[in-house]
Amino acid sequence: MSEVAAFKDDPMLDIEITNSNQSAPTNMQVEASTKPQPTPVKDKFEERVFLEGHEGEVICGASHTSNPSVFATGSTDCITRIWTMPNNPADQLKCRELKIPTAPDDASGENSSDPSLEVTCMAWDPSGKSLAIGYKSGHIRLYSYQPTSLLFTVHRHESAITCIEWNKRGDVFVSGSADTTVIAWDGKSCEVRQVFEFHTDAVTALAWQDNITFATSSVDRDVFICQMGSPVPLKQCEGHLDGVKCLGWDNRGEILVSGGDEGDMRAWKLDSSVCVNVYKSHKACVTAICWAKESSGGSSAAMNGSGQSASGEDTRMFLSSSLDGTVKLWNTSSTTPVFSFDMTSSPLLSAMYPGALSQSGKKGGVVGFGVSSAVFLMNGNAVLGLASTAGTIHIVQRNSSKKPIVKEYRLAGVPNGIETGMDGQNDVVNGLYVSSNGEMLYGVLKDKRAVAIYLSRLI
Repeated sequence: MSEVAAFKDDPMLDIEITNSNQSAPTNMQVEASTKPQPTPVKDKFEERVFLEGHEGEVICGASHTSNPSVFATGSTDCITRIWTMPNNPADQLKCRELKIPTAPDDASGENSSDPSLEVTCMAWDPSGKSLAIGYKSGHIRLYSYQPTSLLFTVHRHESAITCIEWNKRGDVFVSGSADTTVIAWDGKSCEVRQVFEFHTDAVTALAWQDNITFATSSVDRDVFICQMGSPVPLKQCEGHLDGVKCLGWDNRGEILVSGGDEGDMRAWKLDSSVCVNVYKSHKACVTAICWAKESSGGSSAAMNGSGQSASGEDTRMFLSSSLDGTVKLWNTSSTTPVFSFDMTSSPLLSAMYPGALSQSGKKGGVVGFGVSSAVFLMNGNAVLGLASTAGTIHIVQRNSSKKPIVKEYRLAGVPNGIETGMDGQNDVVNGLYVSSNGEMLYGVLKDKRAVAIYLSRLI
């Protein structure tokens, strides 16, 4: 089979939403279901819109890199949806489906749900003109946007695609897989540029330093810094006691921070032969690393464009979240967090699960309030967005003179845990994504939905 396959006709469905009772058109192409499609419904809160329509868990999402109103979602129902959010009450919520043709599995003509076609990850290129989507089968599909069409389907990985990242120039993207390999692809032709076979277990995260250099992490506990054209890694970073979950370079590409399943974070520099810092405050798996923009100001009024205070202290900051139920803000010059928020202090979670505590070892815990994802909001480091494994999203403001919680959202339809004897995992928010201008917050949910929050109307 050819490595690269190009397709001109791709099954897609455009849906315009005018009210919650409108169903999708039924005159679709052959592989599309003829039953009425669920539609996104705006709920009673003005700043929040639910995105409904997937028939499986929403695994991943991707905020458009230039249009803050556009958000893509991928699901176990094997469908990718591209949503366009309304900017004012007169606008309509729009949705486009990207479906994979499958053979009918019964006389009713319904499409089969082949688990190998489940969407696992996706990423927009820096210009927002292309969307790369990874699947459980190991396939990658590259779509153009406006007009939306399938450009290429490629299949070189032997197992599920776990992560996709574009370089800053947008001419190359890399994919990591459960098959232990990383592949660099040409962003225009989808031809293989290079295969990297350094890891011995599933690849978990990728992070570009610049246009040719990137970092990889794996369940095998190692972090590699790789460069296009080099047959060997520039650096092997060892020290984590368990698998490495996430990665993030600072804005200048000088410091790489990795987060491990053991709860530790480690900072690395290319010009140093050893780890330059270890952050040991978390007590469970680190789920996200996110760097603040240096020019945003935030807590340091004296911060300048170089990322240093007037005294010369390094003021670059990054955010970490963990399944121990905490979110912490760090200054690279110290291994002590400058701000910490514990999910057990949430009034919403306390009301949902009376007496339940965090997984961090406290007595009496019934439901674990892990933090599944965290991001900086409003293009600064003073407002944070975090999502819980209990089906909630929290907007937190880092300001000692005010209560930290700005807004809390209960997204799960029916709470699990104490009422049902379950562990709350059906209510997980799988990920958070912030728009290019920092004014939209998107979340993807295990309960088959996504949500959009208009931060400009809230903060």
